Amino acid sequence: MRSTISADVCRTERYPSAIFDEHYIAGLRNRDPEVEAHFVTHFRQPILAKAHRQLWVSNMAEDVYQITMMRTIEYFRSGKPLDDPACLPGFVLGVCHNVIQEINRKGPNRLSTERWDLPDPAPGPDEEAERAERERLALEVIRTLRKRDQELLRFTEEMQKLGE
Repeated sequence: MRSTISADVCRTERYPSAIFDEHYIAGLRNRDPEVEAHFVTHFRQPILAKAHRQLWVSNMAEDVYQITMMRTIEYFRSGKPLDDPACLPGFVLGVCHNVIQEINRKGPNRLSTERWDLPDPAPGPDEEAERAERERLALEVIRTLRKRDQELLRFTEEMQKLGE
């Protein structure tokens, strides 16, 4: 898939194209942490603003941002080109537009994320064993504290639960 957006369309005052060059695209392709960090922070506000304006379900704006970032970075990591690197802002906002249309068409609960390896929220056996060991060690340390300090810890824990 080749970029068909002309260079004149991509150059706007809001998104200076001088920083988007072949080296920048190569940084995205090669997983350069500095380039990726700049990329995700640079496009955060424009994507969120666009999502808030165009989504039927406005609480999905953060999801639009994350999916847009994943799809765009995945595109460059796969080695696909962008004819004019200065068109990167237009390309990213085009991906964002497609994500918004997908969410509006399918609804927020039917958005497909099966292509990405999302972490399993349930802890595995190793994590569970480590958590149990940490808990056991913490209880041992707490038992060595004076009674007054133990009561203070319990009180602090109860206050934190009430604040949640």
